[in-house]
Amino acid sequence: MKYIIGLHALMFLIVILMGCNSTPNRSILRQVESYMEEHPDSALFLLNSIAHPEKLSGREQAEYALFYTQSCEKNFILQLNDSLIKIAVDYFKSQAGGLKTAQSYFYMGCIYQNRNEHANAVRAFIKALENAPSNIRSRILMQIHFYLAESYNNEGLYNEAKKHYFLSYENAIYRKDTLDMYYPLRGIGTAYSFKLQYDSALVYYNKALEISCRANNNEMKAYVLSSIAGCYEAKNDFEKANEYATKVINLGVSDCTNMYEVKGNSLMHLNRLDSAYYYLKLSVTSTDLNTKAIAYYHLYNLLKKKSYLEVIACADSFILYKDSLIAAQQYDEIQNIREEHFQRVKEQEFFVRRCWLILGFMCLCFIGAIVFLFLERKRKLHYARLNQTLAEMKLANVKRYIEEELGDSVELDDELMKLEESELKKCICDFQKTIWYRRIVNLDEQYLSAKEQRELLSDLLAIFPHIIERLRMEYPTIKDVDVYFCILSIIGFRLKKIAFCLRTNDRNLSTRKSRLKKNLSKKLFEMVFSNN
Repeated sequence: MKYIIGLHALMFLIVILMGCNSTPNRSILRQVESYMEEHPDSALFLLNSIAHPEKLSGREQAEYALFYTQSCEKNFILQLNDSLIKIAVDYFKSQAGGLKTAQSYFYMGCIYQNRNEHANAVRAFIKALENAPSNIRSRILMQIHFYLAESYNNEGLYNEAKKHYFLSYENAIYRKDTLDMYYPLRGIGTAYSFKLQYDSALVYYNKALEISCRANNNEMKAYVLSSIAGCYEAKNDFEKANEYATKVINLGVSDCTNMYEVKGNSLMHLNRLDSAYYYLKLSVTSTDLNTKAIAYYHLYNLLKKKSYLEVIACADSFILYKDSLIAAQQYDEIQNIREEHFQRVKEQEFFVRRCWLILGFMCLCFIGAIVFLFLERKRKLHYARLNQTLAEMKLANVKRYIEEELGDSVELDDELMKLEESELKKCICDFQKTIWYRRIVNLDEQYLSAKEQRELLSDLLAIFPHIIERLRMEYPTIKDVDVYFCILSIIGFRLKKIAFCLRTNDRNLSTRKSRLKKNLSKKLFEMVFSNN
């Protein structure tokens, strides 16, 4: 009793200590959740203050994984490893959907986007939409639609991208968040420009430009103005292209080389060759291979008539950077092929390992079954030998009794045989009084039913226990059907009748009889089959 009381006290103390340890963590996670939207840097600081996050479990571990990934994304910390967010996904998806499930899938999609795995990103964002509560209109829904649209754009599915940009835009309108309207409007314009519908693209780009001007954000303005300049250049409206390229340059953003290329090309088409030459020479300093190659191509066209040697140099540079672009694309393709190959190899290795595990398991089961059958057979033989020894002891006692009662002159085996035959006749008489005897005698080309067979064998077991014991003593591995065959033969039924009782045929019974002859003593065999 003292031991039980002490054990309960120890368990109670452990629970209290665990509660004391987990309470601060829960409090920190609640603070993190409240800081996440307005102060993501503070949220990240609080998360880093948790001493041993690896010791968290259950919901706390899942929330930590989600909040940490979310705060890194909001603090523009590039994440490429998805192992942490998978903890949140695996936990919350078991909670039958909900906001945190949608958030987990969303941030997993963001990591896939960072790794340029756009197909996996699309799958994750779609899962986020499927798990998002149908009645919510929060900002996370706008983000899911926007990022899904970005992934579709990267995959070249511009109609799907446009649909999700519009859904993102509608969410921002519903929440009256003007700044959030900028991103889907810009995305809609991009989707239209990819489909070469430049007039429609300009409508949405201009709406995005109005928002960026009200926000007085130069980076946002530069992005939209660059896109507008590109649309006008594609429409061959070089006056407008030059105008918007100049606006971008005047904003003083860090890298204007792509706008130098647009401005230089526009000035060349406006026949202002010296100015065009100046801006195109600036654009070839770009670190972007696409901008560099196109700039050299425009320089080549500009200098065709002015300087033969310089034209050759520009043409060579254009070819060089074009080849660099092709080589880079081929490298990406080779990397993709290598990754697919490694993935297939891993899948094959996993399949082979699984096959070996299954085969090993089946072999263990087979060996186990063999060992079990061997031990079971050994056990039966052991008990059969014990029964035989017991029977021999009983027989010795009976012989001793007869010697004492009748004297030495009496043949003991003969007397025992007489006793055994007398007992057997009594058992046969008892059976002949049952309905089974008449039922078997009247059998005519008809088997007993399975139910009748079971009932008959049960009654035979009750009426002839001694002869059954003797049969098992002489032949320990004898089958039940052979025992019943012997008893029906002792009663005096012909093979044909016995075959109807045991639901078999004469040939099968003849084979059984031959096997029993080899395993039973001559006296017992003759006694059993004397009537057959």
